[in-house]
Amino acid sequence: SLRPLPLTAAQLFMHRPLTDPLLSKQYGPVFTVWMGPQKVVVLAGYKTVKEALVNHAEVFGDRHVLPITKDMMVKDSYGVLWSNGEKWRELRRFALTNLRDFGMGKRVCEEKIIEEAQCLCQVFNDFRGKAFDTTEPVNCAVSNIISSLVYGSRFEYNDPDFIVPIHPI
Repeated sequence: SLRPLPLTAAQLFMHRPLTDPLLSKQYGPVFTVWMGPQKVVVLAGYKTVKEALVNHAEVFGDRHVLPITKDMMVKDSYGVLWSNGEKWRELRRFALTNLRDFGMGKRVCEEKIIEEAQCLCQVFNDFRGKAFDTTEPVNCAVSNIISSLVYGSRFEYNDPDFIVPIHPI
């Protein structure tokens, strides 16, 4: 059962992560805090998160949409990032069914991800501790994983055929 914590207790957690091991030791791996009027369920620990997102994914399909992201959402959006509820569940089923055909969950998929993660780490290391925007390299890495699974090959991050310039609307 979920045990809600009062707002004053929730305020204490603003200075430390809600997944702090001391909190899960005291309240268990699943507990509730109230952030103002918003109820927040905290899942602490790998096993708990896996149980929720893998074994009970259908139940955890509805997520709270933050007011700041509502302005950025496209009405009736079908993207994985912005969808919610039944629309999200439908997309998830479709994606999982199709990704399994391309090797998701198999050793070959894991090898492609590890290979791309090594390339991404090298890109990060090339910045030698200086600040940089991770958006483009991470997008390239994700695209390369998909490309290597679907087409059997990857692109270099600076390949002009691979990089699509983003034009303002």
